Amino acid sequence: MKRSSICSTFLNSQYTASPTEIMNLVKTEGSFTIDHLEIFDNRKKHGVAKAIRAGIEPLVANHFGEAILDDVFMRYGQILTERESKKENQALVSITVSLTRKM
Repeated sequence: MKRSSICSTFLNSQYTASPTEIMNLVKTEGSFTIDHLEIFDNRKKHGVAKAIRAGIEPLVANHFGEAILDDVFMRYGQILTERESKKENQALVSITVSLTRKM
């Protein structure tokens, strides 16, 4: 299979909910209460690339093989850095939520 064909077979869409959406979802679902919700500003783009890698590395490795992982995520970090330098960046945040199951 050609390299471009292999790449077009992998799609990993990502959607990150806002804090308000998370709070509404927890309230609507009804099984949990939110003990704590914290937002972390991720200004270090390579840190973001590492966090994304931690989440999707198994998927990428399974689909393409482990040999490309370092290169892929190094390039991803470079892309994020370039976007920031061109003022194309969006706010990159991590949201941590602590929940307690209702009894």
